[in-house]
Amino acid sequence: MKLLIKFACLFFFILIMSNCFNRKEGNINNILGQKMILPEKLSMISNKSDEKPTSKEVKIITFINGDCSFCVDELLLWKTLMNQWKTERVGFLYIIESNDKLITFKNLDSLQIKLNYPYFYDVGNILKKKNNISDEKLHQTFLLDKSNRVILVGNPTKHIGIEKLYTKEIKRLLN
Repeated sequence: MKLLIKFACLFFFILIMSNCFNRKEGNINNILGQKMILPEKLSMISNKSDEKPTSKEVKIITFINGDCSFCVDELLLWKTLMNQWKTERVGFLYIIESNDKLITFKNLDSLQIKLNYPYFYDVGNILKKKNNISDEKLHQTFLLDKSNRVILVGNPTKHIGIEKLYTKEIKRLLN
């Protein structure tokens, strides 16, 4: 009887995990190829830069929790990728989400990050809502082509395999 109960528990666990995996995969598949709507009400925080990332041929959009120091520290990794992928033709849209009106984010940026590149503040999560973006952090970074269609989903600062995919697709899109 105990063996039967263990087997049933294992079966339900596998069933639940399979359902979660399929749902995540479905979320990614639903957004690939879709056109990302970039709202005009996105507030740009300039950071002493003349860059206009929304006008670049290729764009990378990532959502960053500005109230979380660990999340903001991730921008140090993005600085390296920006040098690798050249900002002349690749625009980086750092969408900062914050409940404290960017106070924590601005402090962390001025003390630690010092990224001389514009940030965007998505007041009311307009961008996320218009594009039906998942709340799952792994699905909040996108590579867009010149017509703002989603080419890749995933954060290249988190996994070398995703970074290689981004590098390959950026080269393809710019040639």
